[in-house]
Amino acid sequence: MNSLAASYGYVAKPWINFDSDQFNINYFHPPRVARFFQQFSSYPLSQIIKSHHHVDFFAGVLEEITQSFIILYIHRDPRGVMPSFWRFNNQLAWREGPQTETCQQFIRAQPGGRLLRYQINQQKSMVHRWQSHVSGWVSAARHNPHIQLVSYEKLRDDYRGVMEELSPLLQHQPTAFTPPDKLTNVVSPNTGYQPQCQFGEVDEAFFQECAGDLLAKLGYGLPSDR
Repeated sequence: MNSLAASYGYVAKPWINFDSDQFNINYFHPPRVARFFQQFSSYPLSQIIKSHHHVDFFAGVLEEITQSFIILYIHRDPRGVMPSFWRFNNQLAWREGPQTETCQQFIRAQPGGRLLRYQINQQKSMVHRWQSHVSGWVSAARHNPHIQLVSYEKLRDDYRGVMEELSPLLQHQPTAFTPPDKLTNVVSPNTGYQPQCQFGEVDEAFFQECAGDLLAKLGYGLPSDR
C-alpha cells in the first residue's frame, strides 16, 4: 500500500479496511461483499481497500467487482511469512492466531483465533492455510486480467521494476521510484528483541509436503536454490 502511495499517488493512510467489522458486512454472502465495493464505484477512489480474505469470499462476484477495481494480491515465500507471522501473533495480548513456543510448532498448528475470519474452511496447519489462500488467488488471477499477482520478494529486490510493471494495469505512469520507509504506516512495527526462527530439513520437508507444487510454480525453490 505504501508503495502505491509513493509511486502512484494513491492514499495508503487512511485506507479502507475491508477486514474491519465496523462495516457490518455479511462476509459469507458474496452479493453483500459486492455491494460493499459498489458503494465506492460511483466516484473516483484514491484510497486503497485492504483485505486478507480468501478468494472464496468473492465467489461469483469477482468479475463484477473488477469492472471498477483492480486487485493486487501480494504473495510471499511461506518460509518468510511464517516466522514473521509467528512473532506477530506472540506479541499480541489476544489470540489473533496460534501462539506457540517455537515457529516449528507454529507452522504445524491448526489455524485458530481471530484469523479464522479470513477463511471459509478450516485447514490442517498454517502452511496448508497459506497454500489454500495463495493457490486460490493465483487461480483467480489466471482467469481475470484485473487481478495482478505481486511477489513480495520482487517488490523488495526490484522495486522500480515492479512499479513499472503495474503501469499498464493502473493506466498511469509512476511518479517516483524511491521505496517507502518500511517502518512508516505499518500495523505493528517490530520492536525490541525478536526471537529467532530457523527451519531445518524436517521443516523443509513439511513445507514441500503441504505446498511443494505451489512453491515451485511461484519460483520458491529449496533454500539451497534461492
